[in-house]
Amino acid sequence: MNTRTSPILVASVAIVASLASSAKADSVLEQIAIQLLASKFGVNTADITRVQSLTGLSTTEVAPIFSASKLGNTQVDTIVRLRKEGLGWGEVAHRIGMDPGTFNKLRSVGAFDSGPIWNNTLANRFAVPRADVWATQRRGASLQDQIAAILIARSSGRTPLVVYEEYRKVKDWEPIRTKSKVVYSDWKKYATRPAYSAPVGQKHRGKVKKNSSHPSGKAVGHRTAPGQNKNRRDDPKKERGNGKNDDKGRHKGKGHGGN
Repeated sequence: MNTRTSPILVASVAIVASLASSAKADSVLEQIAIQLLASKFGVNTADITRVQSLTGLSTTEVAPIFSASKLGNTQVDTIVRLRKEGLGWGEVAHRIGMDPGTFNKLRSVGAFDSGPIWNNTLANRFAVPRADVWATQRRGASLQDQIAAILIARSSGRTPLVVYEEYRKVKDWEPIRTKSKVVYSDWKKYATRPAYSAPVGQKHRGKVKKNSSHPSGKAVGHRTAPGQNKNRRDDPKKERGNGKNDDKGRHKGKGHGGN
C-alpha cells in the first residue's frame, strides 16, 4: 500500500492553514481597532459595532461619526440619522448647533476625516512618529496593516514604516510577526494611556515628544527644516508675527461648508 503523501496535497494543506492563520490575525487586528476607537471616544465596543451595523461602514469609516458626536456633544444616533439623510459635515454641524468658526477649525485639522483621526489616534496611543503613520497610509496600508506594523515595530525597536516596507515585499504579515515574536492580543503592553484629542493634520509630522504639560498628555512634534532655528517657536514675538496669520485669516467666512 502506498503511504506517500501527494506533494500537491501537502501544498494545499499549507495554503489552507496559512489562509486560516491570516484570517484569524485579521480578526484580532479588527478587534484591536474597535477597542482603540471605543477608548478614544469613551464608548463601548458594542456601540462601535452597532453603528457599523446601522451604517454598513467599516471600523475606519465610522470614526468621523464618533468624532462629530464627541466634539458636538450630541448623541451618536443623531449623527447617524443626519448622515443617512445625506447631509454633509458642514450641514451636520449646523444642525447640531456647532459654531461655524469652531467647525471650520476642526475641519481644517481633519476632525471629520477618517485618515487624520486614525493616524492621530495610532501615533498618540502607541507613541510612534506621526510622520511614519501617515507614510504607511500613503503607501496603501489599511488600518489593520498600520496596527500590525506598529505592534511589530514597537516590539522590535524599528519604525512602523520600516516594518511596513518589509511587508510590502512579502505581502504576508504572519512570517514578520512570527520572526518578531509578537502576539497581537497583547497589544495593550505597547500602548500608552488613552486620551482624547482632536485629529492633527499632516503639517505636524516630525519627531514625536511626550508633552507632560499638555492636559491630555498627547504626543506632539514638529519637524525642523535644515538650517531652521529650533528655538523659533520659543520667541512669542516671532510666533505672533504681524497678526495676519491668526485664526480669522485662516478660516474666512462664517458659514458651514464641506461634506
